[in-house]
Amino acid sequence: MQISMIAIPKPQKQSSRRRAKRKVRNDLIASVRSAVMNRDRHCRVCHERGSLHMHEVVFRSKGLPLEQTFSLINCLALCAECHQKVHARKIWLSFKDESLGCNSEITVTSSRPI
Repeated sequence: MQISMIAIPKPQKQSSRRRAKRKVRNDLIASVRSAVMNRDRHCRVCHERGSLHMHEVVFRSKGLPLEQTFSLINCLALCAECHQKVHARKIWLSFKDESLGCNSEITVTSSRPI
């Protein structure tokens, strides 16, 4: 009687799965950041052309899928000073057309829009 051996591959290590998942996430963020900077080319609040940051209107901590959080509809370019003001809730951003999100004109107010 002959026993045949079946080759069963080892499962992928958890660290390898995490690394692959991080790479997909980082590649998505980099491509969206590049598209946002090409679209905006200046701060959407003060129109400064210096060093720009990508700002997500709906924060990533809200738990939306990556493709919704990091998209041209949800992301825009802000200078460091305006980005800090948005996060400190000193200024608020709203959109002329909500369905277009960041692709539409933005309105800046010093109080939270209702």
